[in-house]
Parts: sequence; structure tokens; C-alpha cells
Amino acid sequence: MRNIVNFRSFKRPKTKAVIKSFKKHMNNTNDNEHKYKEGDIVWALEAPNVKLVVRRYVDRIYYCKAYEDLEKKEKVYFERELMITPPYK
Repeated sequence: MRNIVNFRSFKRPKTKAVIKSFKKHMNNTNDNEHKYKEGDIVWALEAPNVKLVVRRYVDRIYYCKAYEDLEKKEKVYFERELMITPPYK
């Protein structure tokens, strides 16, 4: 005997609920994903004597500019390469 599917009784999955839960999950992960906000002053581990300002955060990458000279080229860092406390002198 063959398995015959009755398409009239077939129920579609609740896609709206799935999409809503996915959006909620994505909003929660994006809010808690990074620790430095735009405008925060940070220091890089590779050059701890240079004060940096976080300009923007995109895809787990921080775009920073030198605090003293904002005309210089931007530098790019991962979160693990930055620190919030100034280095000891």
C-alpha cells in the first residue's frame, strides 16, 4: 500500500512565529555582542601609548581613530585587541 498525502489536511508550519522568534533572538544577540560603544576611549594592546576613540562597530570589528589626531587613518581592531583601562606608565 502506498502512502498518500492528503494535501487538504496538510498544515503549513507556522512561519510567522518562527520568523518572530528568530528576529527576537537576533536582536538579543546584537545588543550584547560588543562591549565598547561608539565614542568610547580605548587603548590597543599592540600600541598601549596611543589613545583611541571607537568610531563604529561592524561585524565584530572596531574602527578606531587616534584621539590626538582625528585626521589620521582609521585603525581596525578585534575586541580582544582592545582594553578599556589605560596602561601603566
